[in-house]
Amino acid sequence: PTLPSLWSHGMVMVEEMPSFGRVRFTRALLPTYLAYVALLIVRKPVAITRVELHDTLGFSTLSLAWVDTIFLTTYSIGQMCFGHIGPKFSSRTIIVVGLVGSASCVAAFSVLPFLPFLLLVWGLNGLFQSLGWHSCLKTLTPWLAQQERGRVMGVWGSCQAVGGVAGNWLIASVLAVATWRESFLAAAFPVAIIGLYSFLSIVDSPLVYGWNTAETTSSGASREDQQQQQPNNMMKDEREETTTTDDEVSKHQQQKKNNTPTTQTPTNTTTAATTNTTSETAVPVAQQQQNTSTTTLSTSTALGVPGVLGMSVSYFCQKLVRYSLLFWLPFYLTKVLNFSVSFAGFLSAALEIGGAVGSVGTGFLADWYGNGKRRVSLCCYSLGTCALFLAFFGLFQAQLSGSTTLTFILCCIIGACLYSCDTMMTGAVIQDLSERVGLLHHASGISGVIGGIGAVGSILQGPMTAFLTEQFGWSSLFYALLVLSVLALVALVSPLRLELDAQSAQQKKEGRQRS
Repeated sequence: PTLPSLWSHGMVMVEEMPSFGRVRFTRALLPTYLAYVALLIVRKPVAITRVELHDTLGFSTLSLAWVDTIFLTTYSIGQMCFGHIGPKFSSRTIIVVGLVGSASCVAAFSVLPFLPFLLLVWGLNGLFQSLGWHSCLKTLTPWLAQQERGRVMGVWGSCQAVGGVAGNWLIASVLAVATWRESFLAAAFPVAIIGLYSFLSIVDSPLVYGWNTAETTSSGASREDQQQQQPNNMMKDEREETTTTDDEVSKHQQQKKNNTPTTQTPTNTTTAATTNTTSETAVPVAQQQQNTSTTTLSTSTALGVPGVLGMSVSYFCQKLVRYSLLFWLPFYLTKVLNFSVSFAGFLSAALEIGGAVGSVGTGFLADWYGNGKRRVSLCCYSLGTCALFLAFFGLFQAQLSGSTTLTFILCCIIGACLYSCDTMMTGAVIQDLSERVGLLHHASGISGVIGGIGAVGSILQGPMTAFLTEQFGWSSLFYALLVLSVLALVALVSPLRLELDAQSAQQKKEGRQRS
């Protein structure tokens, strides 16, 4: 590749070309995994040091709730805007900006510990954090074949839980021997290092190495054969890679006017979704990304895609549940269940430990169950189980007080359910839905809309938690979380129906072919 290509897509040396699997791991899976782990670490300082901020600096519970609210508000705004800015910059650039920006915000607060300044820097941190997930998803999409998305995204999605555990343990360990200021600095330093590593490692597309798509590579096609199939590949100058021809722009605008996706699939989006468009009729992943690299997907258009609205409402409820637990569980363990501040930080990591196990296990299960075509169904099972175990926190609060083992087990189970559902919905399920309607090249934009609406739910967790716990006690909060889990399940009825219809259509097609 030319020097501009190397700068745009990562420091790639192609004299000795390694295997596809090795390149995918070292240039896409590993650096994006570590990048998101790092972003989760710098979300944790306020949650873990909440009691210290409350007791040492005199911040009230309501003030600390506003800190969470401003963070999640800017986080939501950033995610909603991602569909517009994502296609204009390389995902590598966006990820690095997010890492360095978040690390700077966390370090800055340890210097000036005033509430207005905390609100400012934590709001900026929310904006930088919003750049992470969807940029990583954009990077990974062309590297993954359809038949492996569940298990690969399940393993990769454990970065959310691993990052949470790492953040909890790192900050709690420092807090046990130092002050809350050193805890903030300890969280910022490794994130800056991972930002540098991401800048040097991430490659946005297999085209940089001459591979066409993950689908063709997994089928055994050689790189030379793929280069012949894809003559207009990545070996272009920088200007050709970041512009769109007049014909492509007019085609996209006409299709948008007709509410039709930019693809070679059937022209009706709903029909495409319910007939389960396959790779035989859909545009290859790499070609979709190349041909539409600068087009954007508006929020209203994304919500009009079948299944997206239901997933958005469900994710809204899920985020409200998960962030209530993530941000307030250490506080609850200290103030209500009488654990020490540092031990509560370690114990609350059980939520993410269970999440890591659940994400990986469910990812493999998702590829096996229904041959990878019943992932929404697994999300429904996870949400139902989560609602059941949330009831234990409300019913047996007295028995949980001082009981480390029982509290740990409950947190692990709830974390496994929440994180497995979150990983599937924001990863493989979105990729499947986008491919089914011919919008795989807009998967990151659709993910941004769903994530942005979900983030609105997480914004409400602060005021909701403060109101319920002060007016009705902590048991009422867990009953509210139970109800929200049930609502999240009910909202998935529409995506579930689309999934079942698509599977039925595929089975009928296979039956006709056999006959």
